[in-house]
Amino acid sequence: MNWFRCVAFALLPCCVQAQDLLQVSPAIAKVEYEDARIRVIRAHYEPGASSAMHSHPPRIVIGLQSGTLRLTKPDGSSFVPPADPQPPPLAFGAETHAVANIGTSPVENIEIEFRQQAVLGSLRTTPSESSADPDSLLHEPFHHWVMETPWFRVVDARIPPGGTTQWHRHSHTNIGVRIQGSRIASQKQGGEWSQPQELPTGAVTFEKVEAPFVHRVKNSGSVEYHVVLVELLDEDRKAQPMTTQDSK
Repeated sequence: MNWFRCVAFALLPCCVQAQDLLQVSPAIAKVEYEDARIRVIRAHYEPGASSAMHSHPPRIVIGLQSGTLRLTKPDGSSFVPPADPQPPPLAFGAETHAVANIGTSPVENIEIEFRQQAVLGSLRTTPSESSADPDSLLHEPFHHWVMETPWFRVVDARIPPGGTTQWHRHSHTNIGVRIQGSRIASQKQGGEWSQPQELPTGAVTFEKVEAPFVHRVKNSGSVEYHVVLVELLDEDRKAQPMTTQDSK
């Protein structure tokens, strides 16, 4: 799937407003985390399940379980996105639609909504952070830049079984979505290794970064550890009070 094409189309704002997904389809959607600035939703569609017409602010969608969805617009037109067994993270502008799972397998997505943004902003073609810095997150070979706007940066990290990352720096508050969980330990610079912890597939975490820190991560499990990080780049400029509903 060409996600650049999807993003370019989806960054257009939508003028039609419908109800919130959690209001019209509470059995489909669950809030994982929310504050004044963002809301993180887990949307799960069993085969044959559907959601009524609803609206989203600009958002990022990270697929956990792939399948066949039909998306219907307010004008009645509909389309079925091409199936992708390993869908990349996608960014969408504000939009209104109804969703139906017309396939034979469940579909589950994590959706990160930006409540205060009318549009996501233009996509950068290269990272804003230099990978020449030896402590840069993007200098670390297991971390790969996916996309970036003035509001967020998406980084894909894959650590093989038994692998340990290089030292790298985290500077921004982030949401972590575990595409493939494993047994993970970490060590902050100058500190000791933490005890390995099982991080399950599909788990979502919210990490408030008050000050940059350098650490490394070890995969002590028997499978690849795969996590997508969504970093909030303007956190210092737009900090908001936060309330956790269900942080994992």
